[in-house]
Amino acid sequence: MELIDLLEQHSNTVYNKHVNSKIHIHFSQDIIDITNKKPHAILLGYKENRNSTIASTLQIADEFRVSLEKLCATSESLTIVDIGNCKQGKTVRESYIILQEVLKILKELQIPIIIIGGTQESLYYIGKEVLKKVQFPTMCCIDSKIDLDIDSEDFSNTNYISKLVNLSETQRLISIAYQEYLSTQKTYDWFKSQYFPMVRLGKVRQNILEVEPLIRDSQIVSFDMSAIRYSDMPSQIYPNPNGLYAEESCQLAWYAGYSPNIRVFCLHDIFFNESTKAITTTLTGQIIWHVLDGISQQKQKKCDFSAEKFTKYYVQNSFLDQDITFFENIYTKQMWVEIPLKNKKKKRILPCSSLDYQVFLDNNLSENWLLEFNRLYNK
Repeated sequence: MELIDLLEQHSNTVYNKHVNSKIHIHFSQDIIDITNKKPHAILLGYKENRNSTIASTLQIADEFRVSLEKLCATSESLTIVDIGNCKQGKTVRESYIILQEVLKILKELQIPIIIIGGTQESLYYIGKEVLKKVQFPTMCCIDSKIDLDIDSEDFSNTNYISKLVNLSETQRLISIAYQEYLSTQKTYDWFKSQYFPMVRLGKVRQNILEVEPLIRDSQIVSFDMSAIRYSDMPSQIYPNPNGLYAEESCQLAWYAGYSPNIRVFCLHDIFFNESTKAITTTLTGQIIWHVLDGISQQKQKKCDFSAEKFTKYYVQNSFLDQDITFFENIYTKQMWVEIPLKNKKKKRILPCSSLDYQVFLDNNLSENWLLEFNRLYNK
């Protein structure tokens, strides 16, 4: 099936009306034309929300373009292609299959895809297609709660994580900005038993830079808009006075775009009506802009740790019977650390922070490193 057959018919009535100081986005649904444009990023609207506990009266996939188009250009020159919206199937499952087919075509371009709209359980189908053949697949969920109910087999936008982790035996899942009183102790105990990183909202606020390595490790970053506090994002199923500030949300989105690992960035669970439309579409556009700005400033498309731009450090630690290797990019100052594995044919190099490095220099083990070591050592 051709790409155009999987998309809603759409004409470019929004973009390119302004002078060059504005963000410049091409519209195309022809894969040959898209390929010839050599884009740095793809925008894709997605509407399926029938597996949600509530339906939105409006669709962000139809509304975000007007706000995005009004923003100025990114820091560096960028070619962006908007391919419109996925068709909705007659059933929810049919919609998931259509989304998978679109991603199957687009992933051959090997550029980031930004999906706007839909609900978070679609992550399972996104990961199923995008993470094929990835040796150490990682997903990051920025959300106010961990969407897992141990006692239920229901599959919805509030209970999908148990399926996600079965995509691969090495699947890693990261939770950022969760609020502890919104999920059960059973959920936290299960997450900890899998050695998955969890970063509470308070820790994000205390030092947002420390979550950057977790996002940098992720091929897929999903942003549930309920992670943002109600006063900044009033379009939520369950209004919450606590959450990320708008500017923190944009910073996390920028980290995702700047990562050389990013394949898909999703904005999910946006529920709004006419009264909240203006602020919702404005913040949505600004978050997308920050992803694009991060992409525009990427300094590396692939990490070749044998290249001259990386400095290698060997650190001794009394808890371990071998030196631990750190890598530092001499231009960005970003760091990575190697995780020893029992299977010597595999090599896991994990993004880390300078603080992780300092912890090892102090003859301790950083939490980020230890979680991944425990999770993978016997696999």
